Amino acid sequence: MRIRRKEIINKIIGEGAQKRGFNLDFQRKRSTFWPIVFIKRSGAGQLIEIREDFETPGKISLMWLYKQSYDLYYHDEESFTEAIKQFQAKLEKDGYAILDERKNEPSLCKADYDAVYLHHEELTKSFCKKKNIQLEDMNFQDVIEVVNQEINGMTGQKWDSSKEFFYEVTAFYMHALLRIPDTIVYQYEGVTVYVKRTQGKNNMVAVLQLLFTALIKGDSRKKISRGFTDLLLFAELEENGFENPYKNI
Repeated sequence: MRIRRKEIINKIIGEGAQKRGFNLDFQRKRSTFWPIVFIKRSGAGQLIEIREDFETPGKISLMWLYKQSYDLYYHDEESFTEAIKQFQAKLEKDGYAILDERKNEPSLCKADYDAVYLHHEELTKSFCKKKNIQLEDMNFQDVIEVVNQEINGMTGQKWDSSKEFFYEVTAFYMHALLRIPDTIVYQYEGVTVYVKRTQGKNNMVAVLQLLFTALIKGDSRKKISRGFTDLLLFAELEENGFENPYKNI
């Protein structure tokens, strides 16, 4: 049965979000999940997402608001509507207040994206030279360990004094992701930088946003690993030291 997701979300969440300056940006399906809608406004951390997980049928999540996603389940249009009403209640109770507090936190701007996208080769070479490492000699688990260590080391530092090194770490991470077959890097509308898989999987990773979120919000290893698992095919996961969720199915 077709569920009118966009209509339901607009009706329940749209007016309250728009009164607070948020826009609802509906998205297309990915291969393993569907970011149904981004609810966003300008400013630091002013983005939340309602996501549907294809690996767990009926699971929808309110993302990027709490330390963990807020998950609910549905089985038809009526239960989907009730889940969206619960998401709206969470937003009204404390969600919008949390987002208001985040406005004072550091945020990425176009200059940050440009710095990495336009100079990622030089930045990667600089990072490897500083750390005396060669990316071609490292596997993906090695990369995760290095990037996790550097991100944790920057935690608590002032953004203005650490962002140049953050660019280098991000470029290094991006080049590691580009070692995955059939991947490209591109800049969407002159701002957000993505690594995208063009064959076998229709997923992409917003590299700067991913590492910046890890820097600001913590749980860095999980986020860094997610960049790889979002782009690797199921058959490639175990080959590269990641758990394959479909192995025993």
